[in-house]
Amino acid sequence: MSFNTKGIVTKEDWYKAIQSPEYDEQAAFSYNFLNACRTPIMRSYLKKWGDPIKHCSRKFEYPYFYQVIKSFNVGLENDKILDIGSGLTFFPFFLKSRSYNIVAIDIDPIVKRGYEEIEKGGLHE
Repeated sequence: MSFNTKGIVTKEDWYKAIQSPEYDEQAAFSYNFLNACRTPIMRSYLKKWGDPIKHCSRKFEYPYFYQVIKSFNVGLENDKILDIGSGLTFFPFFLKSRSYNIVAIDIDPIVKRGYEEIEKGGLHE
């Protein structure tokens, strides 16, 4: 999959993203992540926001950024990826499962507590 966007996402780009193998891979990962991580914080967060991969903008965002990360070969070894405003989603765990070093932060204190709860409980590797 290749996007030629210069900061403006076209309808064609969006459809290309949701029909991509990257989207399918991430949707499957999200499904498994949500089923494995049924902590009280996660359940509350999901009730409010739902499955992140199903949000209109995230359907493009996640496959797009995964492609960018792979193309620049960043986040491996000593590099780190910083996800600012991550929300409580599968995406940082998806990248970690592919050997990327990622730090996810969000202004919402629930997000930090949720990630700590997931990691502490060993709910998702």
